[in-house]
Amino acid sequence: MKQRVPIRQCIACGQRDEQRHLLRFTLGNNGALLIGAGNGRGAYCHRQQACVQAFATSRSGPVRSLRVVVSREMRTHYAKIIEQDLAQQSEK
Repeated sequence: MKQRVPIRQCIACGQRDEQRHLLRFTLGNNGALLIGAGNGRGAYCHRQQACVQAFATSRSGPVRSLRVVVSREMRTHYAKIIEQDLAQQSEK
């Protein structure tokens, strides 16, 4: 029997892809960005520079998957954290 592959939607480009191709992040109680598996509501973004930048430059407003409103300044801050994490992963 064939197993189903989890499909998630990138919050930047809106395309659906397999979960293993996307980076998951959540927001902690204090608004800190937590990358990787975690508790609570999470969002997914492709591991590509273009998608991370699209997330950073998109208009401020609600992120439905996280159920919070994220300002443009916070999106830019979160994008920097995500880029640093992706750079560390590529070095390994």
